[in-house]
Amino acid sequence: MTYHKLNAVSDISTSYMAAGIKHAGKTCAGCKMADIPGTLWQCESCTSVSLCAVCYFKDNHDTQHSFYRVDGPGLPRFVC
Repeated sequence: MTYHKLNAVSDISTSYMAAGIKHAGKTCAGCKMADIPGTLWQCESCTSVSLCAVCYFKDNHDTQHSFYRVDGPGLPRFVC
């Protein structure tokens, strides 16, 4: 049996997606998904760039930029 170590941040995002949390009006700059479900990742340098969790973990933006992790609308954001 093969075991894979899961990223804790990825686990959090998955649980928010399962809870049905969406960021209305936010579109992923990577895959163009509207109303990003789960955790939204917003570039600290390029404020117009938001990514869904899948695109964030695929490094679909400049990896030298810091990102804010936003777990849900109205919740505090954290610099990652």
